[in-house]
Amino acid sequence: MAMPTCVKCGSYSFEKKEGTLKSSDSVICFVQCCKCGSVVGVMDPHDIGAELQLIKKKLGIL
Repeated sequence: MAMPTCVKCGSYSFEKKEGTLKSSDSVICFVQCCKCGSVVGVMDPHDIGAELQLIKKKLGIL
């Protein structure tokens, strides 16, 4: 299976960093290379999966 690599430097390590867009106050999560900081993707800052698990636990579904 292929390893994801940074298109700029070839590193295999990535991290999630929160930031805002210049034209908005909305928070967005950037996925960036740990080595060179190149942005390789964006994510919703809310972890919907974790929030759903918490709701299920409170409802006694889990």
